[in-house]
Amino acid sequence: MLFSRLLLSLSPLIALSSSQPIGKRDGTITSESAYSSALGTTWSNFWNPAQNAWNLNDQICPGYGYSSPVVWNVAVASKVIIDSGNAQQIQLVVNDILQYQNSAGYFSATTARDDDVYLDDDSQVMWVLIGAYQALGNQAYLTAAQTLMNNIMSQWNPTVGGVNEHVNADYVASISTLEAALAAVKLYEVSPNQDLVTFAENCITWISKTLQDPNDHLIYDGIAPSTGQINDGKLTYTVGVMISTLAYLNKITGQSSYIDQAIVLGNAATNAQGAFYTPQGFWNNELQYVEFLFAGFADLLNIGTATTSTQQAAFSSYTTEVYQQATYLFNFFQVGTSGAYVDDVFTASQDIFTKYTTAFPNSGTFATDASNFCGGTLGGTVQTSLLTQASATEIFYQLSRIT
Repeated sequence: MLFSRLLLSLSPLIALSSSQPIGKRDGTITSESAYSSALGTTWSNFWNPAQNAWNLNDQICPGYGYSSPVVWNVAVASKVIIDSGNAQQIQLVVNDILQYQNSAGYFSATTARDDDVYLDDDSQVMWVLIGAYQALGNQAYLTAAQTLMNNIMSQWNPTVGGVNEHVNADYVASISTLEAALAAVKLYEVSPNQDLVTFAENCITWISKTLQDPNDHLIYDGIAPSTGQINDGKLTYTVGVMISTLAYLNKITGQSSYIDQAIVLGNAATNAQGAFYTPQGFWNNELQYVEFLFAGFADLLNIGTATTSTQQAAFSSYTTEVYQQATYLFNFFQVGTSGAYVDDVFTASQDIFTKYTTAFPNSGTFATDASNFCGGTLGGTVQTSLLTQASATEIFYQLSRIT
């Protein structure tokens, strides 16, 4: 869907001199960790038992009501539950996401089940279906995933290549192409088919030749087939998803070149002078985008195999960087100690702003926004969004995977 893809605007920061622990460095999570806290808050604040569905509205607010989210939000939140391994909740969230499936086997943007289909969103639905099949063994989930994968592959653009962003639309997005590739290799894990590997490799090759900036190695947003015009915007999620896909391809094929390719991307993404950093060293994308970069590094470190000293050194540096970035989010983007997270410390609440500017003096001014509070009451209870909250939870889940 055509969401605004603006970077989170942060002023120059200073490096953290100390960090609160958010989990053991061996990857295990304590009961008081950021992951378990964020996970519990995601479920309690946004799963609506009366509707048996995710709620767009933050249920911490009195009289919150119910509003059906778009499928992107539902996919991200549902993957959080898949990752938790809670079988009862997995069943519930899959039943919910199936309400978006249309007669052709695509998943529509809304429960209208119409032809308003975005291929990047559907690829994320694929991840949910595959994970649910792995957790519960329900063959119907695998069948739905296979049908959806065939649909996604049919959206390879005949003019310029790559996967269309929207069904039959005149725009090929890097994220739709890369998330489709990642869906293919994830499906291969549970239902091996060489065509899936070939498709993923074709996606990676097309991105490298068509939408990867040869100067900083980051990835452009997409291309319009009718004009050949490239949208040169760059966000963390494309890099993260491509790193994940390369890690899977390394695991499947054993080819070390995929690790080398992932390291080029990883080094580009962790270049402190690059597009993804504030001047003082923190990732500047919104949580809904940066969660995929955390996932990319977690996949690379867990699935990929470093066979050379250069590769091993890169893996070590990524572990350190991911911990620094996650600690920053834990310390400054959390609402108190609630496990709830916001995207903007300059508008969320006076308390969050004060804590932030105490650590980073003269970093910005507070611009109160009534939409950040329950009922629009300035200074009242801070509310967050389903997508932001689920993304934060996914970030700390990915942190827990890194050893």
